[in-house]
Amino acid sequence: MTHTYSPDSYRPYVIVAAFPGQLPRAICRLYNQTDADDHVRFLQRQVGQGSFFVVFDPPQVLSQQQ
Repeated sequence: MTHTYSPDSYRPYVIVAAFPGQLPRAICRLYNQTDADDHVRFLQRQVGQGSFFVVFDPPQVLSQQQ
């Protein structure tokens, strides 16, 4: 059985930015959590107004082939 995954499934860690008066939105997808945490620390130092979070977005199976 072969699974087909979404194109972003190999980058399951998403950085979400939340700014005052705006809806939160995804700004970056990364392969591992350590890289995502490092990016968040950098963004928090450089951008003082927003909040940044790492969210795990598990892979979604688009189809199954037998």
